[in-house]
Amino acid sequence: MWFHLRQLAVAAVFAVACGVAFAADEWQAQVGEALGKAGTATPSGIYRVGLPRTDLKVTLDGVGLKAGFALGSWLAFEKMGDQGMVMGDLVLTEGEVNPVMTKLAAGGIEVTALHNHLLRNQPFTMYMHVLGHGDPVKLATVLHAALAESKTPLSAAPAAAAAASPPIDLDTAAIDQMLGAGHQ
Repeated sequence: MWFHLRQLAVAAVFAVACGVAFAADEWQAQVGEALGKAGTATPSGIYRVGLPRTDLKVTLDGVGLKAGFALGSWLAFEKMGDQGMVMGDLVLTEGEVNPVMTKLAAGGIEVTALHNHLLRNQPFTMYMHVLGHGDPVKLATVLHAALAESKTPLSAAPAAAAAASPPIDLDTAAIDQMLGAGHQ
């Protein structure tokens, strides 16, 4: 009898745990749908969406920059009870800053910083840090409307385009040697 009760208890705990996991997956899927782009969940429950500016062809002193190098927007969502929080960094062109900022403010999402990471880049890009509190799906909806004011791609890049990127020719062993890495 005790063996069956213990099995039942274990099954109940497992069902509750799975229910919580399904609920977490559900809100994350809803955030991805509202935002227009899916993200990935971390083991700690953060739902991160990368938004590289693959639409921009930016150069710095004549050298082309890759979207993953200095043009990577991102948003991270965390759910806490029935509320949530979003933080992120949006890469925007000068002409996109005011329309995006206006939509964010109207939707209750704060702009916590606006600055540049690069100098002399063409086209010039700005980096807008955002912070919002509330229902994660509603936050994602506001962010989608704001990003619609920019040309930020909300769909995944084609696999062929990602695979076609040439490797970066960088001698990391020589850099390590010059910096004295590994010599302690």
